[in-house]
Amino acid sequence: MIEKEIHVHKLIRRIRNHDQEAFGELLEVFQRMIYKIIYSFNLDNGDFRADENDLFQEACLALYDAVFTYEEDRNVQFLTYAYMVIRSRVSTQLRCLSRNQGEELVSIDNRLDHSLKFAVSEDPVQYHRDEEFKEKYEQFLSTLNDEDRKILELRDEDLSYKQIAEELGITVKRVDNRLRNLKKRFKHFMM
Repeated sequence: MIEKEIHVHKLIRRIRNHDQEAFGELLEVFQRMIYKIIYSFNLDNGDFRADENDLFQEACLALYDAVFTYEEDRNVQFLTYAYMVIRSRVSTQLRCLSRNQGEELVSIDNRLDHSLKFAVSEDPVQYHRDEEFKEKYEQFLSTLNDEDRKILELRDEDLSYKQIAEELGITVKRVDNRLRNLKKRFKHFMM
C-alpha cells in the first residue's frame, strides 16, 4: 500500500507539471475504485438510474480536481481523499439527476449550451470545467467522419434513434451501434 501511495504521489507531481500521460496512468490506478463507487450509488432495485459512462466522466473530472486540491501536509492519504471527492461527485450528480426528473448528465448524448447556461454560473471552477469539456467535445467532433458527426448533431436535437435513422436513410440498429461506439471513443478521448 505504501508503494502504491508513493507511485500515486509521483503521478500527481507529473500531472501538476502538465504531463498528459500521467493522468491516464493515475486513472488506471483508480479505475476499479471508480466503477465500484458508480455501481454502489447507481443501482436502484437492480436497474441503473444513470448511464455509467456519464458517471465515469464525472468521476474522472472529480479525480482530476482531487489532484489539484489535495494538500500533502494534511494527514490524509491521497487514495482516501480521492475516494471521498469521487464519491461525493457521483452522489451529487445522481441527486441532481433525480431532482431534474430524468434529465441526463452532461454527456455525449446531451450537450448543454455552455454559452447561455454557464454565462451566469456562480462557480468559476465549474465554469472552467464546462468550458474544458466543450473544447474537448469540439476536438472530438473534428475527429469524426460525416455520418458519425451527423448522428451526434441529430441526437443533440433530441431526435429519437428511429428519427435519426429515417433522416439518414440507415437502420435504427446502425444508429444504436454508432452511438454506443461513439460513447466508448469519447470516454477514451477524455482520458
